[in-house]
Amino acid sequence: MADFFGERKEAVLVPEVVLTKPRQSFDFIGLDPKTNNFCGIESQAIDLRGGGVGPAFQAILDGKPDAWRSYFAQEASDKGRKDNVAYGVNMANIYKRLGLQIAEKGALLRALGSKLYVVVQDRPFQYLERRLRLQDLATEDEWDITFLTFEYTGRVSAEGILGFDHRRTVRTSIGAYAAALVEATAAPSRSDFLKRIRKKAGLKL
Repeated sequence: MADFFGERKEAVLVPEVVLTKPRQSFDFIGLDPKTNNFCGIESQAIDLRGGGVGPAFQAILDGKPDAWRSYFAQEASDKGRKDNVAYGVNMANIYKRLGLQIAEKGALLRALGSKLYVVVQDRPFQYLERRLRLQDLATEDEWDITFLTFEYTGRVSAEGILGFDHRRTVRTSIGAYAAALVEATAAPSRSDFLKRIRKKAGLKL
């Protein structure tokens, strides 16, 4: 809000704004009621991996929260499968889901004469950067999308809210972003693709 509106205190944050045509939603819209200037804000706060958390919850109920992993090991043994708990951020899913959303929403807001902000943890953003060669643009006339990255500090408020600090501000245009998406999905050769298919199907290469 401060980055887009500067010192204008009149700006308000409006959550969950939904469009019907086209079907689209924004986590937040920042709006200056006096000028009707606005920006879209997307917050990446999902896409965890690791499956169900039942065993960990049972460990809490049993008063043994520190023993949560042994509960997963026991469940795996009972079901005859490997204990492969691997919790954390699902980087690939963020790329697949958030990557397309940014292109769609960035293009929509550009058509409306506005900008898109994407608030994302710095580590997932690094993964996005490795997949996409983003052009960092400095002037306001050129950029359509601003990534604001953060990292957790380990601080926890009395209300249980995790503290985080701003790390980077990276700006790019919808054109540069769309071009990076296309470049990142460049097709392999037909022969290499067929080899993978035949190998997966158990056929002679």
